[in-house]
Amino acid sequence: MMSAQWKVPKAHRFAPRRDVQTRHPMLVMSSTYDPICPLSAAKRARDSFPEAKLIEVLGIGHCALSSPSMCAARLLHAYMVNGTMPEEGHTKCSRDDVPYFVDPEEKKDEEDGPKADAGSAVFVDEDADLMAALRDLSGAIPVPSFVGKRY
Repeated sequence: MMSAQWKVPKAHRFAPRRDVQTRHPMLVMSSTYDPICPLSAAKRARDSFPEAKLIEVLGIGHCALSSPSMCAARLLHAYMVNGTMPEEGHTKCSRDDVPYFVDPEEKKDEEDGPKADAGSAVFVDEDADLMAALRDLSGAIPVPSFVGKRY
C-alpha cells in the first residue's frame, strides 16, 4: 500500500453514514479499475443509501463513461427516464468498445474482426446512435499525452 506523498494533517476522520434517506433511490455507477474513485468507494456509497443500486462497468478508467457499455447505458437510460432501477444490488456490465487510450486498429485480430474482449453487445439500428454518443462521451474525457493515442 502506498503512503501519502504529502504530509498534510487530517482535518477529520471519514465515517460513512448508513440509511441516508433520499426522495428517490440512488443509482451509483463505477468502472472496475478507476484510479481516482475506486470501486470500493462506489460500494460504500451504495451501502449508505437504502435501496441504492450499483452498476459496475467492467473496464478501466475514471468514471463508468470511460469504457462505453450498452448494458450500462440502457440501465442508466431506464433510471433517468422512468426511475427503473436494476434488479440486482450490484449489476456488472461488459464494455462494448476498447478503452479510450487504445487505437481502434489495435482492437482487430488477424481476421480483421473485433477481438472477443472488445465488446459483447448485439446492436440494432436504434443502438447505433446510443453507441456513438457513448464514444463521444468517453472521448470527451481529457487524456494526458503520456497515456497514448486516442481514437
